[in-house]
Amino acid sequence: MVVSGSPVLYFETAGSGHRAHYVAVLAKYLTAWNKADQVIFAGPAQLRERAFAQLGEELAETSPRFQFVELPEKDIRDAMNAPTLFQRHRRCWQLGLRAAQRCNARQVFFAALDHILLAAATSSLPPFRVSGLLFRGSSHWRERRAGWLGLVREGIKEHALRVVLAKPWFENLFTLDPYFKEYMDLHSSQGKKVILLPEPFDAPCDAAQAWGARMSGRVRFLFFGSMQERKGIRPLLDALLLLPRDVAAASEFRFCGEGEMLSFIEERLPILRSAGLDVSLERGFLPRRQLEAEISACDVVLAPYLGHVGSSGVLLLAAAFRKPILTQQEMLLGAEVRRYQLGEPVDTRDPIAIAEGICRLNRECLKGFEGTRQFDAFISRHGKEKFAECLGAHLFTHVAE
Repeated sequence: MVVSGSPVLYFETAGSGHRAHYVAVLAKYLTAWNKADQVIFAGPAQLRERAFAQLGEELAETSPRFQFVELPEKDIRDAMNAPTLFQRHRRCWQLGLRAAQRCNARQVFFAALDHILLAAATSSLPPFRVSGLLFRGSSHWRERRAGWLGLVREGIKEHALRVVLAKPWFENLFTLDPYFKEYMDLHSSQGKKVILLPEPFDAPCDAAQAWGARMSGRVRFLFFGSMQERKGIRPLLDALLLLPRDVAAASEFRFCGEGEMLSFIEERLPILRSAGLDVSLERGFLPRRQLEAEISACDVVLAPYLGHVGSSGVLLLAAAFRKPILTQQEMLLGAEVRRYQLGEPVDTRDPIAIAEGICRLNRECLKGFEGTRQFDAFISRHGKEKFAECLGAHLFTHVAE
């Protein structure tokens, strides 16, 4: 297939979650700017189904329609399941370049640069300009360099990043992490190629509301989303059993979601309730409006993740609804919570530290909101249109004219 005008190829190997959301947002604004012909999306069939389903009938009736190159599921599976990290990067890199050649693209945007970084670092001269979004920029986080394994891993990754940035054919590295951008500006001669990308997030219209204790006089703590081991559910439930009686009596805890730790929560419910704790569980991922209602009804969001490197939609939603969050003290989540005073950053591997954080938030909620938290300042950095404009300004020509 040859497309006139040599467009940009947007290459993606995943088809769900935030990756589909990014495609939907970019497609929406390119349509509004009448620039749909400047991009071709390449990815699995699931990406087309989920991303464009988010746009509804408006996009389906738009002409010209977006061009989409469906990548064979077997090719994606073979690439992502390669036996070594380098082979995985090499196969994803080659899959993207082959798709670009088929489309006569002038530039390839890798939506997850993390999956091709090592291959790009060892590539000589591809026939395209290359850009990409790095989700897990971690060289600047001291915690990631703990132990010899961390030193080796982060050393290789940082070296590969510097090599890629120095390539004359590499255009821009996008990041969602402002601290990574600051680090690269200070420590790399190619820091100008690193672009801070806003999150494609708009606060719900009814999100801004009064913050403080519920009418019942009890503080509701909410955990929502994917229930995985790395989300810190085990130490969180251990922490609940350590709460003083007065805090436990003035609190209620609600869990909404699904995942590998769901059965663990179900097993622990009788123990927690026998200790006098008010704990409820909603099984399954909630529809967007129901999830927003849950967040609106709570006082504190719980996100005690274990070593999470990148950004978090949970943090964005909590801030949009003006709810303080209890989360990890390290890396991007901890840094953002401290900078904007969005909640309590704690050692999420320590149940005692989690329990102490819950106690502080319980007292603060019962006492009332004192206006020290900078929810609006944090949220104002982000937005769907800002996300699309930033990508468009660097990937496409005069997209917003």
